[in-house]
Amino acid sequence: MTVGMENLNPQNDPGLWPIKITDVDRTDIVLKGPIRVKVDLFPCRIFGLENTKIGSSEGACDWKHLGDYLKSHESSRQHKDCMLKWINLENGLKSCSTIDSLAQSQFEQERQRWGDILERLLAIVNFLASHNLAFRGHREKLTSDSDSRETSANFIYLVKLIARLDPVLRLYLKQVKDKTISDHCIGKNIQNELIQLMASHVKTQIVQKTINNKYSK
Repeated sequence: MTVGMENLNPQNDPGLWPIKITDVDRTDIVLKGPIRVKVDLFPCRIFGLENTKIGSSEGACDWKHLGDYLKSHESSRQHKDCMLKWINLENGLKSCSTIDSLAQSQFEQERQRWGDILERLLAIVNFLASHNLAFRGHREKLTSDSDSRETSANFIYLVKLIARLDPVLRLYLKQVKDKTISDHCIGKNIQNELIQLMASHVKTQIVQKTINNKYSK
């Protein structure tokens, strides 16, 4: 991510970033790359053909002559063309009129699908944890034909139980059994990660409530 002169503040230190980063911020970081204490113009870096100081991936850090660089670059034909391309691309993505709009739509659908799957798995984790029930069992394999409550792990059993009525999990389990997806998120390692994430969230809420109650009196 490029840092302009007006944004040179301690918040640009990753160590001071908030714990939760929005999807928009994360996308910007991935697209624009790591933070550089330099000035460059993102549209010109993406669409520009001329290797100017401000329009290149290197940016400019000559602060003494920065005003001259900006004045010269912003009045150039390259900058105007790149800005026009960037605005047209942004509007095209929003209106789904670009050639990659189908890929963008598929990406959004896939992200929504995985979000729905994780929402259901988190609900199962929350149920088992809140009732002090074990997650593991004698049968840990998701593809096992046995649905016996006595032999199946509680987590796997509940996933299969919900899948009988829920089309999202039913399709997901079918893909796992048919091996149309290489990895699935129902194994013991993912279970541990979900437990840890929820425990961390609960701990944060408890600490925050304690702090608020302490200073609210």
